[in-house]
Amino acid sequence: MKVAQVTQHYRPIIGGQEVYIENLQTVLAKAGIQGTVYQTDRGVQADDIVRVLRLRGIPRLIPGAEPYLFNFFLHLTQMGRLAKADVIIAHYAFSAWALKRLAHKTIVLSHGIEWHLENMTWTTGCMSGLRKPASKSSLML
Repeated sequence: MKVAQVTQHYRPIIGGQEVYIENLQTVLAKAGIQGTVYQTDRGVQADDIVRVLRLRGIPRLIPGAEPYLFNFFLHLTQMGRLAKADVIIAHYAFSAWALKRLAHKTIVLSHGIEWHLENMTWTTGCMSGLRKPASKSSLML
């Protein structure tokens, strides 16, 4: 089985989400499952990381542009590789629109507050195309 994790932040950053991803990679490997992390290119090279193109100067010129650029380049350059995964875990709800075509095998996690909630509804924005949970309580796992 192949599991792809999609995140803007992993290595070399160390924080709550990054530790969670690292722990999940360890658990998957121990279970004989191939885990691959798709992250923004931060110069880190590892067997389990696929680097998604990052235009380093743009976020300084256009504050807030980096998540949009990550989604754009993820969609543009990595969809073929992601399609080969059995399960995709998106660690930001914001990445859901880039994975819309693969929604049938995508799990969206949130590791904290998502600040653009007005754009994250089940019928519009980056959540459109995903299956709506059966009840509100199923959102709180």
